[in-house]
Amino acid sequence: MLQKQCRYSGNWFKPKRNNQRFENNKARSNYHNQKYRKLYAEVNKISRSLFFNYKVLHKLIGYRDYIEIEKKILSKLRYDFSLVTGIEEEDGIKSFLLFNFKLTFITNEKILIEKKYENIRPI
Repeated sequence: MLQKQCRYSGNWFKPKRNNQRFENNKARSNYHNQKYRKLYAEVNKISRSLFFNYKVLHKLIGYRDYIEIEKKILSKLRYDFSLVTGIEEEDGIKSFLLFNFKLTFITNEKILIEKKYENIRPI
C-alpha cells in the first residue's frame, strides 16, 4: 500500500487498511475534537449564560413559589434579559420562561418571578 498523509498531523504513514485516514487513534481523536470544539464553543457560551441567569433566579426565590422584584435589582445582579428558554402568552400577557422559572412583567419596573412545577408522572 502507498503512504498516506495524516489529516490531523500531516505526517506520512503506511496505512494498515485502505480507508485509514489518520496515523493513529490519538490523531483521529484530536482531529474530531478540534473540529467540534468550534461548534460547541458557541453553544457552551449560551449555556453558561443561561445557567448564570438560572442561579440568580434560584438564589432570589429560594424556597418560595413566587417573588415580586424590581427590574433594577436583577440588572444589578447582571441578569441578562435577552436570554430565555421560552415564551408563554396567557390572556394577552406575555411571560418569559427560563427553565422552570416564569418571569412576568407587572409594570415596566416590577417583575413577578414564579417557580413552575411540572406534573411528574411515573412511567
